[in-house]
Amino acid sequence: TAGNDCIDVSGGNYHIKNSYLNNCKDNGISIGEQSILNIQNAFIKDSNYAMSIKDLSKLYLKEGKVDNSNICLYAYQKKQEFGGGYASIDNLDCKSTNLIDTNSIIKYN
Repeated sequence: TAGNDCIDVSGGNYHIKNSYLNNCKDNGISIGEQSILNIQNAFIKDSNYAMSIKDLSKLYLKEGKVDNSNICLYAYQKKQEFGGGYASIDNLDCKSTNLIDTNSIIKYN
């Protein structure tokens, strides 16, 4: 259980092989400030936003499952000195919706 985000990365290049995130109050995974995050396998349960990608950050997800989250993917520009977010998704099982602003891209392969 996390009081805010379970995983929060900023300004770097990150690789996660397997993640099981449960009861994240805000984001399961938050990616910001020109970060690149490669995830092989992610399971996210009971979060507000499963994954947030913002401010010129990039998410590359191979396999993901989201259970009981309000938003699957949220791609947007938060800070004016950056641009939007980018997500490239191979396989994501999520019954909720995505949010995306006009500066961002969510691509399903």
